[in-house]
Amino acid sequence: MQNVLLFSSESMAKTTMKKLSAEEDFPDLSQHNNHMATFLTLDMYTRLRELATPNGFTIDGVIQTGVDNPGHPFIMTVGCVAGDEETYEVFKELLDPVIEDRHGGYKPSDKHKTDINPANLKGGDDLDPDYVLSFFPDILQTLNTFKSWNEKHK
Repeated sequence: MQNVLLFSSESMAKTTMKKLSAEEDFPDLSQHNNHMATFLTLDMYTRLRELATPNGFTIDGVIQTGVDNPGHPFIMTVGCVAGDEETYEVFKELLDPVIEDRHGGYKPSDKHKTDINPANLKGGDDLDPDYVLSFFPDILQTLNTFKSWNEKHK
């Protein structure tokens, strides 16, 4: 039997002790064209680098893709990722303005309207059959929000 070592977010954060100050660690984003670079400041980075999700995801993980991929001058990319569900809450100071900017004003208080009733679908009858043969939509739901039949009917 193998030994398994489990980390809490506190112990995980301690395993990634910072060797540099926030000022030294803060990436140069002056040539970057992405939403992360637009909103991330040194002050924000200094606060967020002390945090981690319960799974150990840090601000450095959130921004790494945007640091590595500066983007194109004419194509604005997002520049950050969520490593787990808790990322959105722990790093909301950065992610909320990124999401709002990327999605044309979609605020944290806004609610996404979901209608998966196929009878309410509009359009699609004008698609050129030379290019579109079929379409199969996938409706996905996270397991955290999935309710069993018994839970729905209580």
